[in-house]
Amino acid sequence: MQNGKRCSGCQRELPLNAFHVDKGHGDGRASRCKSCRAKWVESRKAERVSYNAQYYARNRDKRIAEIHEYQRLHPEIQVRYRHRYRARKHKALGGHTFADLVAIFEKQNGVCFYCNQRLASIHNGHFDHVIPLSRGGSDNPDNLVFACPPCNWSKHARLPDEIEGQ
Repeated sequence: MQNGKRCSGCQRELPLNAFHVDKGHGDGRASRCKSCRAKWVESRKAERVSYNAQYYARNRDKRIAEIHEYQRLHPEIQVRYRHRYRARKHKALGGHTFADLVAIFEKQNGVCFYCNQRLASIHNGHFDHVIPLSRGGSDNPDNLVFACPPCNWSKHARLPDEIEGQ
């Protein structure tokens, strides 16, 4: 077959597009066809899971130290992880990105949703779930508002109309 290749797994002659690109091979294609490769990967799943568990057990302290160092160097990642964990714990639907948070801050002109206090930057305030996660609110941008820390801390898991003085 001029525009093909023999699979080392099933021994069939197949067109080149039936093989993954692999620049490590002389002809630029993997030795097994995509179908055989998928079967081979599936057959090794249990072995891979076992190996990964053993590796983690042997290197647990090292991995935890690496994770903590990464989080120390990237505090925004740690905050995002903590927020997503909390949303998953409450089985909240949706999600948001940092770009969504910036858009909310700009839409509110840096002003607290509850008391209208202006905050100097996005890092001086909090993003609050209008309908709290604990009461079935989503983690989508349309359920988030920018708030000053005292307002967010005093709101707890209440709805805006349940807050006195509003």
